[in-house]
This record gives sequence, structure tokens and C-alpha cells, in this order.
Amino acid sequence: MQALSVVPPSHWEEKFGAEPVDLISAAASSDWEAVVLAGWSTAASRYEDRGWALPLWERCYEILEEPEERGIAWSSARSLVPLLPQARIAQVLRGLRRKEDVPKRLAQTLGGVLPPWDETLSLSYREAFEKRFRTLSFASHETPYMWWGTLRYAATRFPTTHLEPLDIVLPDEPRAGQSPTLLADWRRELKKFDETLELRRRLVKEIPL
Repeated sequence: MQALSVVPPSHWEEKFGAEPVDLISAAASSDWEAVVLAGWSTAASRYEDRGWALPLWERCYEILEEPEERGIAWSSARSLVPLLPQARIAQVLRGLRRKEDVPKRLAQTLGGVLPPWDETLSLSYREAFEKRFRTLSFASHETPYMWWGTLRYAATRFPTTHLEPLDIVLPDEPRAGQSPTLLADWRRELKKFDETLELRRRLVKEIPL
């Protein structure tokens, strides 16, 4: 893994006369896949090779963490996020099912996207968040913690053209089956989000660039 991490990924394209996606697919048939992907991911990040970054991230995003050593591939692939087209991450967000919470790996990916997010990613995030929020029952078994983490990223990384509040409303009081504690936690997280956006709106207004 350490050896692969210092070799420019383009070397393997030249050596085998193959595209990155084909080489990554070939690695999938090996017991060494996780190690190879981790080494290539570190190298792609080091040499800022965008041609390798996306197919590596896509494969590592899908790869299971069992057995344990497979988690090493995703850990390395996270360094590739700044090289990814934001439109691809937006596509993954749009693919979330109506009642699906944001997966841990997607939340980690959003945390690695450098600010500002572009309009496509910002709009896709808003739509995915609002869609999921409207399906919440606010029952105690719901665990939206990954969404809360992404809210904090979004509050500081939305572009200045997307600082309007989210289109969501919390119940004033808990209804039957709703958790007062969970509602209070949601209220806290959304308040932080709104306060950050409001501060940014004031800065844009008072200190125009």
C-alpha cells in the first residue's frame, strides 16, 4: 500500500494500456483489493489525479467494511473528495429514498467538499433534507444524527446565493408517539443552522464583495 501510494497513477495506465476504471475493476477480483485501492487513492490524492479520483471514490464508497481491512480503502478514499465533481455527489444525494437517512459515508463525503458548495450540490442537499424531514415521525427510535452533522457543513458552505432558510416547520408541541427530547434536539440543530445562515446574510449585506 505504501509503495502504491507514491507512484503516480498515470504510470499504471501507461504500463497496462488501460483506463483507470478498468484497472480498478481488475483489482476487485483480487484478495488484495482493499490494499490496492487504498494505495491508489492516496496516490491519486497526492498527485491530484482527477481521472482516478472519481472511479476510486465510487468503488470505495460501495465496498463493504467486512472483513475489517476493507475499511482501510474508504479511509483512504475520503482524501479524494476535494477532487470530485460536486455534481456526482449531488447525484448520490438525489438518489436517496424518501425515508432514507443520509449514510455515514455520504455524510463524511459532504464534510470533505471544499467550500463553497456549487448550486447543484446545494440545491440537491436542500431537496434531500427537506424530503427526509417531511417523513420524520419524531419517534425516539429515529436517529438522524448524520443529518445533523451535514447541516453544520451546509450552514457554512452553501454559496452566498443560497442562504435562504429551509422549507421546514417543527411541531410546536410533541404529539402522540413523538419524543420531546428528539424534538428539542431537532429544534436546537435547526436553530444553529438558521443563526449561521442569518449571520452570513448580514455579512453579505454589510460587507459586499
